[in-house]
Amino acid sequence: ALEILTGWPCTLYIHSWPGFDPEVLWATLASSRDFEFLMICSTKRVWSSGLESDHVYSLMDVHEIHHPSRGCVRLLKIRNPNSRSKWQGDWSDSSALWTPHLRSKLGCLESGTPHVFFMSYDDFLQQFAHCTICRIRSNDWYEHREPLQLLPHEVPRGAMVLDVFETTDLSISLVQPAQRLRGGAFYPRLQGKIACIGFVLLQADAGGGVKAHATAAISRRAIVSAELWLEPGQYLLVPLCLHSGPALPASWACFSSRRVGLAPRGLGQQEVRAAWIAYAKDCDPQGTRFRGATLHVGKAPGGCAVA
Repeated sequence: ALEILTGWPCTLYIHSWPGFDPEVLWATLASSRDFEFLMICSTKRVWSSGLESDHVYSLMDVHEIHHPSRGCVRLLKIRNPNSRSKWQGDWSDSSALWTPHLRSKLGCLESGTPHVFFMSYDDFLQQFAHCTICRIRSNDWYEHREPLQLLPHEVPRGAMVLDVFETTDLSISLVQPAQRLRGGAFYPRLQGKIACIGFVLLQADAGGGVKAHATAAISRRAIVSAELWLEPGQYLLVPLCLHSGPALPASWACFSSRRVGLAPRGLGQQEVRAAWIAYAKDCDPQGTRFRGATLHVGKAPGGCAVA
């Protein structure tokens, strides 16, 4: 929903996913706070503690503090959009864990603040199912959007030439209509499930070929994104798609801290092949020896490419 409302790329972190790393999430939340990104979190089914089941909250801030008896403690400042209930466990408004110094430092009044509460990171992971970070940038950033069509039963044959004139921070997304928009007012004739999409950003190498500078893993998602820094030069942005339904409207969304150039360009068969090979090699740089050849397997949630 945030992607639809804001137009900016979002990342969902599900706490129960295999390979989920609490340390990585905490570092991501802290850096997102520093960049002033929009953050929300959603509860799982809960039965007490003052939280509401399957409910979305605003994630306002994260803190790492020192407690006299508990040592280093990680706290989150959370806001309930409606005021019916608040967290009643450790670090709630009336919790005995608060010291006068910590209340003053974090702005937690003994009388509480409407809608707002604090909780520990451990409790957060237990009570909340997932969180979403929306990477909204300031108005100083430049926005580029270009439409494209993803045709059924064939790989995309169009790309975008990306000209970077000075060192630039970029957020690049490939966007298709979300499931909830299909069959509605915006896309009344579009039915079926979302396609598996991804992309690869190519750059010429010293040998005259191309290499992947960045990739977005092929996934069955409405938006796939990559965050990157680029040095001045010319790059080729190639969509990757595994799609068997009707022709699918999609678009590129490029947000940059400096002005860049973005222009469409057709691709030949060899260039399309080179893009898929570069994607697979970037996903699996070492490869696996098999009957005298080296196989590079680009595994992703939405499909696998082998080169």
